[in-house]
Amino acid sequence: VGNRPSLVVRGKKSVAEDSSVVHRLSLVLGIPKSVIRRKLLDDTQGVQADREIAHDVDMRAVAFIKEHPNLFPGASVETRTLRSYPHGSLAAHVLGYTGPVTEDDLKRTDGLIKYQSGDIIGKDGVELAFESVLQGTRGTRTYKVDVNGQPTALLSEEDPISGSDVCLTLDLKI
Repeated sequence: VGNRPSLVVRGKKSVAEDSSVVHRLSLVLGIPKSVIRRKLLDDTQGVQADREIAHDVDMRAVAFIKEHPNLFPGASVETRTLRSYPHGSLAAHVLGYTGPVTEDDLKRTDGLIKYQSGDIIGKDGVELAFESVLQGTRGTRTYKVDVNGQPTALLSEEDPISGSDVCLTLDLKI
């Protein structure tokens, strides 16, 4: 299992109420409007979190959305890290899978890791068993802002720390 970058289009839940924005996203992403609306109304990633509308979005669509932000209010493009399984579903029962953090995960306080809405976490198998080893530490930036909420100075910055690797030896033939 490895990681790979992916361009992801995300949107606020309120975008589902704006049929013109949903229609434009549908045209640009090539996804039916009903699917986009369903993804925007999905609360499994947290009530306040932006929803993932599409991942592995092509550069043409990304460029159009970024060049025309006024046509897509409430939508954004970001780079996320996705898991890559070079052998497909082989050994899926051992490796497990990752998924978005749920409301129940956010409520769980085991003291090791503090999750936020939108985080991707291990859900089963090795991904879950070694979650505390694989998950890194989020970086932070603290800004001084003016009365309009615009940053005026960077007060402090803490770099993120990558999680550790886990090496397994599996005989793929077995």
